[in-house]
Amino acid sequence: MDTVKKILIPLLGFSILFSATAFAACGNDGKDTQVTVSYEEFGAVGDGKTDDFEAIKQTHKYANENGYKVVADKDACYYIGAHNDTAIIKTDVDWNDADFIIDDTSVTVENRGWHVFEVSSENPSYKVTVPKGYSIKAGQTNLNLTFETDVMLCIVNSNKKDYIRFGKNTNSGSNRQEMILVDGSGNVDESTPVLRDYDEVTSITAYSVTDSAVTVKGGNFTTVANVADISANYYSRGINVKRSNTTLSGISHYITGEGEQGSPYTGFYVVNNANHVTIKDCVLTGHTTYTNIKPTGAVSQGTYDTQAVRSNDVAWINCTQANSVTDTTYWGVMASNFCKNLKMEGCNLSRFDAHQGVYNATIKDTVLGQNLTIIGAGTLHIENVQRLSGTHFMQLRTDYGSTWEGDIILKDCTLTTTSSASYAILAEWNDWDFGYQCFLPETVTLDNFKVEGGKNCYVFSQVTNAKLSEMQKSKNPYIITDTVIIENEATPLKISSNTSGIFADTKIQ
Repeated sequence: MDTVKKILIPLLGFSILFSATAFAACGNDGKDTQVTVSYEEFGAVGDGKTDDFEAIKQTHKYANENGYKVVADKDACYYIGAHNDTAIIKTDVDWNDADFIIDDTSVTVENRGWHVFEVSSENPSYKVTVPKGYSIKAGQTNLNLTFETDVMLCIVNSNKKDYIRFGKNTNSGSNRQEMILVDGSGNVDESTPVLRDYDEVTSITAYSVTDSAVTVKGGNFTTVANVADISANYYSRGINVKRSNTTLSGISHYITGEGEQGSPYTGFYVVNNANHVTIKDCVLTGHTTYTNIKPTGAVSQGTYDTQAVRSNDVAWINCTQANSVTDTTYWGVMASNFCKNLKMEGCNLSRFDAHQGVYNATIKDTVLGQNLTIIGAGTLHIENVQRLSGTHFMQLRTDYGSTWEGDIILKDCTLTTTSSASYAILAEWNDWDFGYQCFLPETVTLDNFKVEGGKNCYVFSQVTNAKLSEMQKSKNPYIITDTVIIENEATPLKISSNTSGIFADTKIQ
């Protein structure tokens, strides 16, 4: 039988009498009980006009303190205006079929960094004491440090720069950094190996991986886009997942009100410093592409609907896009930085994009309309993926050195193109110091790779006109692919249109 608790809660200087209902949901042991609270019990109106953010924030605060689940009224429309605060989520949430309006038209540039929701860890991150003279080598299996529990570490050397960008968005690079999982004895999990040398370690931050599982599901969100000047920095006004073992499920996000100009967004579904996060059965929407004028020239301004940063084991499963996946007036919906073990499966989206490196990535049973752009290391496994437009199936990001230190597998994949020359892999060599050694993949396997509508199909693009001897004397002495394996050849492929002989020693099987 349902039980009802009458609770008197002080809120905003007055008190509300509301009911928190406990629903008995017996599992195998017959002891599972779940108590729910609603936004209305904390004063939400849900009429689409009254700002309900304070009630939403207080509801989650109370639910977090008591371990209760938050359930939204399926018929409500919650309006959220400009605020300099975030609603913290630490328990399960069911937004049902409720509507949410996130109105960014009055959000100032100064307040652009406040996400509406943050799925937060019960265990705060902390700085690890770094011994004097401490260093870490690539491939090191034990850090000679101890911890109370298993943790995910962010290792940083702020005195060494990587990802020194080339092209119109040129910059001075980012601090050398990566995420690794370790146990209490400091043993490095083999799924997140140390990829680079750290002759100096300037900081180590530990993040919890032992959080209990939390699921946030349902809800139809519409962002009324900001109208800030295009030169402003990124807006963060979505769901920020900073808790390991989190699932976002069945959430829909749409965008309205985009005009001739506006500032970009970091994403609505954002994952930061978390391990094992799944975004499934969600609807994403591409933002309008704007142009920003920089000293280097006109640059398209990227804005995303989902992004993962410094995280491990993040998956996008069965996600779709509300607008056209091939329409380039909309920017690609997905990006990542400094991640390991990413997965996309069963999706229909415009883009998969790993900016500043990923270690291991899997893309399966997916349609990508605009691009697949990536750099990194490990194994890139792409299976039953359709690319719907362009000259190439995938691009090793040219602005970060077109580098993949490991193997690339393309199995049962298709590129649809009208180009007179098409490529499985687009790469470009430049005499530029990216901060690290650049590699073409050691081994490329193309199994039943198809090109529909194109002619003169190649495994690699031209890459460069420079001779191999010239490359080895440059700022960026490229390491060239060792082996290309072609199985079940569906479309005749040549190695490259390059005539300078850089693939002369590449073995073709």
